[in-house]
Amino acid sequence: MQKGRVSLLTGVGVVLLVVCLATSGVLWDRIRGMQANISRLSRELAIEQQDLDGALASIGGLRVSMENEAIAHSSSIAGLEGKLDGAAAALQKADVPGLRRDLEATQRGANSVMSAVRTLSESVDQEATVFASSIAGVKDEVYTVSTALREMQADLAALDSQSAAASAGRLRIAYLNADDAFSVFTNAVSSLRQKAVDKRNEIVKLQGDFMQSTISKDQYQRRLNELNVQLIEAQLDIDVGTIARMIASEGFADIRADLQKLRDAAQPVVEEVKNLVATAKLGVADAAEFQSRLTQVQSAFQQLDTLLTQAATLKIQQAAKKIALQKGYDLVIPTKNVIVYVNQSALPDITEAVKAEVAYYL
Repeated sequence: MQKGRVSLLTGVGVVLLVVCLATSGVLWDRIRGMQANISRLSRELAIEQQDLDGALASIGGLRVSMENEAIAHSSSIAGLEGKLDGAAAALQKADVPGLRRDLEATQRGANSVMSAVRTLSESVDQEATVFASSIAGVKDEVYTVSTALREMQADLAALDSQSAAASAGRLRIAYLNADDAFSVFTNAVSSLRQKAVDKRNEIVKLQGDFMQSTISKDQYQRRLNELNVQLIEAQLDIDVGTIARMIASEGFADIRADLQKLRDAAQPVVEEVKNLVATAKLGVADAAEFQSRLTQVQSAFQQLDTLLTQAATLKIQQAAKKIALQKGYDLVIPTKNVIVYVNQSALPDITEAVKAEVAYYL
């Protein structure tokens, strides 16, 4: 991903300039809108708090009512137990039918009271469960509203800071070394890149040997054909490997379908390069035909590499915009072909932050 990258990466600054200037133009509208949302959320939070206080008060009243009912039923039970004890003592003295009837009636009364106590206890349990569920729901709503309120207050504070800077006529600018940021992609497939470096070194050595007449012209041409197609093969491996890495990463989900199409389009080129490698190893019978096929493959590779570079540049732009908005910068400019001199103590460099963001995408 080398050729065509200069103009694409230079375009990063222009895109970010348009985005940041457009953003600063609506700061006051966003502040007013967020202030209105904060007021609305504050009112909702107050209402939810009142609902929670009401639920807690209802549970407190229910608890008092339960205690009073329990006391009343305890007194009734105590009275019935006294009657039962009296009836039992009387029966010991005299086995009178009237006393038996009194005892039976008293027993039925005791059973009725115990049944009422059980019914009351079950009802109280049900009410407590309903109230507990209501309290949990209210607490969740209060937490949600509170969280949203805190987030909006933080956003409002950031916008206030940006607005104050804009009102004072100060333009906050940062710079980005796009080439350095681009290295995140190349480092992700460093092992594949080493193979291409090795092939270039072999070509340089072969040319040196030929210049020193240590090999014949035929030997030189045959080995050069082989190394040239192996170099293209290594470069294709880099691009295909990078595409595979992007497709597998959630950070590229927004362009995954395009990347899959790009991978499919590269497959015929990969197959043709394999055929050329085999042909070069066996020996080229028709030099003109071989050179024509090699040129076509190189052209296809350049197209693939350009499209891949565009995808990588898009992610660098997205990362730079995100960092700029987070830190309140109005303008981010690339260093290459734009900045002649920069005072690093006065102009912040966001390259490392952008690299970390791009690495997170991968």
